[in-house]
Amino acid sequence: MRRLAAAVLLAATLAAPLARAQDTGAPRVQRTVSPRLVGEIEMRQLALFDPARNPFKVRAPGYKPRPANDSPEYAERGFRSLVPPPASVPTDGPLAPQSAQTFYNYQPRMTTNFSVRDTGGWVPGDCTIAAGPTYVVVAFNSSVAIYDKAGTQTWFSSLDGLLGATAGWKGHFDPKVVYDEGSNRFYLMALDLDLATRTSVWSVAVSVSSDPNQGWYVYGQMANQWDGEGVDYEDLGFGPRAIYLTGNYISFSDWAALPGFVANHTNALWVMDKAAMLAGQAVSFWTFGDVAGESSQPVFQTRVAQVHTVPFGGAVDGFMTGWQSMVNPANTMRVSVWGIGLPGNFPTGAPTLDRRTVDTTVPAGFPNAQQSGGPARLQGDNLGSAQLSLYFRGNTLTMPLPVGSGSVSAARVLHLSVVWPTVSIAWQTDYGDGTNYHLWPNVAVNARGQHALVYGRSGTGEFANFRWATRTTDDPGFGASQLVRAGQDYVGNPLTDTGATLHRWGDYSGVAVDPVSQGFWMFGMYAMDRGSDDGTDFEFWCGYVPRAVYVDLSYVGSEVGTTQRPFNTLGEALNESFNGNDVVMKAGSYSAGGILSRPVTILADGGTVVIVP
Repeated sequence: MRRLAAAVLLAATLAAPLARAQDTGAPRVQRTVSPRLVGEIEMRQLALFDPARNPFKVRAPGYKPRPANDSPEYAERGFRSLVPPPASVPTDGPLAPQSAQTFYNYQPRMTTNFSVRDTGGWVPGDCTIAAGPTYVVVAFNSSVAIYDKAGTQTWFSSLDGLLGATAGWKGHFDPKVVYDEGSNRFYLMALDLDLATRTSVWSVAVSVSSDPNQGWYVYGQMANQWDGEGVDYEDLGFGPRAIYLTGNYISFSDWAALPGFVANHTNALWVMDKAAMLAGQAVSFWTFGDVAGESSQPVFQTRVAQVHTVPFGGAVDGFMTGWQSMVNPANTMRVSVWGIGLPGNFPTGAPTLDRRTVDTTVPAGFPNAQQSGGPARLQGDNLGSAQLSLYFRGNTLTMPLPVGSGSVSAARVLHLSVVWPTVSIAWQTDYGDGTNYHLWPNVAVNARGQHALVYGRSGTGEFANFRWATRTTDDPGFGASQLVRAGQDYVGNPLTDTGATLHRWGDYSGVAVDPVSQGFWMFGMYAMDRGSDDGTDFEFWCGYVPRAVYVDLSYVGSEVGTTQRPFNTLGEALNESFNGNDVVMKAGSYSAGGILSRPVTILADGGTVVIVP
């Protein structure tokens, strides 16, 4: 009874910090908050002065409101809402021998790329990206921008312009932006703080439609500090019924990030009613404090999943993960996975957390990256081996993390099989070349199980650059490393830097699935001399890689359109393809089976492809 009374008091006292408590499993209602609408007119006003283009020129918006309709292709393909889970655990067909099919000539390709310039001089860049049916939203430290899919900027603002500013505060930072295929909306969040008053907040914005130019509901700023600690290394995710926020509690005294320096608390989880936020209504939300790992030990780099398919098994709506260093066995990370359950009467009824753990071996030591042109190194990770994002599709949690690989570093992709409450490691792969350093990896998985891995790379023979690789569901691994944007200069000052000089790099890279084509959008940093010589020598770049569907006339076996199990008719490929896909075909004569009604690009993979009526 006492705990319930404290919760009600806290909900009524909006400005009060969270009361200190050690009831790690007990959620509390923090408060109710109403949004403000940043509509089309206000967005035009915010975008009038665009420092990224010309600080002295008023830019005509040139934007005509569009109706809030998703493309017919998007609706046709059934991505508009999450479907119920199957009655039994899905299984895949038998794999054909990997030697039976190889597409030698085709390499996944980048078809669109364009520059995105930061205007705030923040270090690091903290790149994040999300794609909707028609527009792409990129957010990075200090700024947010909207582009159409040809790379034309339709809107640009500071984060403070969209989310609101408080005089004397740091200004919004560490943004995250995602697109929810179930609700057809963009979600954006960022942090802000005031060290003088020991106040930490986060703000959340929800687009009013799938077109982010039409406006946003902005919730915030919402206080999240607790006992002299604020939230950092935060994350944003969603499930069918809730929007989730998480992050590490960090001491205000020194803004120390490592778990060993956290004096009182570990991590926070906020559970927010998605239906109310989509409608622009006041929302009450539940919070969990002191979320800890096994044996009540601290975990770090908590992440909440972007849930794109309904979880199978158990009444769970979403997932959170956290990492725990282990002494015994050595070089081991224990991954805690929490299933977030929502009662039928949520948000009136309280959510629940249920934890499972799995162990993964992580090589000792994570070296910072060397670079061409000077002695300084680039910081490859801040918290040890820890993930940057969390995707859930098809009963699989997918996460990237940096790992040591001999004297350099690699990008690991870890897959956890989840049929709640059972969690196990399905597979993991380390991606590297043994020569260069792989920095800040991120990964996305589309609705057909194709993966895109993005990362920074540098070494003694190359400047810091932004790269990508892809794989289909049954490829033995990721394909060849390819450039999004090559590095152009040394980061730092080669005249004063020493081998002990460490420049910040990252802290994130961005990759997102296009909900219409199921291709991949990428957003990251590359080294470029900006004349500062202080570690801020970088620029931003975006790129797009189409999804590929594979066809081989001679193939006999289980067909899913991948490199190992291609379709053997063009009709099957077109039926499976989405607008804008690459249809990759082995040499042969194929029947079109009628009119080629879907706009795709047909590419021959060795020899001549003939298409007949």
